[in-house]
Amino acid sequence: MSQAGYGLRALGRLREAAAPMQAASELAVSKEEWTPAAARVGNLSELFLTLGQVQKAVDTARQSVDFADRSGHAFEKWKQRYKLAGALHQIGRHDEAEIPRPGADIRLRGRRLRGRQTAQIRRWRRFRHPL
Repeated sequence: MSQAGYGLRALGRLREAAAPMQAASELAVSKEEWTPAAARVGNLSELFLTLGQVQKAVDTARQSVDFADRSGHAFEKWKQRYKLAGALHQIGRHDEAEIPRPGADIRLRGRRLRGRQTAQIRRWRRFRHPL
């Protein structure tokens, strides 16, 4: 289901992509697979933002942050907060739209991320915001 949604999105069929992406995220939630659930719901949030459904994007992004927190996966937690900040920025809630800094603000059970995880964050951030 998830791949069908991504394929439709890649083809520019955004409205059609929402249903399979929603189904894939609901399946991950029902199985309590929190890392894939966070990623899928986060992608759905970006889709809603692209479609101009900004409030729906914010609500979905908040849900993805919750799932990322449940997963305990530090990179996923950072990535979903980044998506939430972008959606909040779009509706003018700049005071709430804090973008987490890579490395410094990301902690997992009290330890700072290093090495490969920090490099992943830097690559992801450059991809999203090349400037």
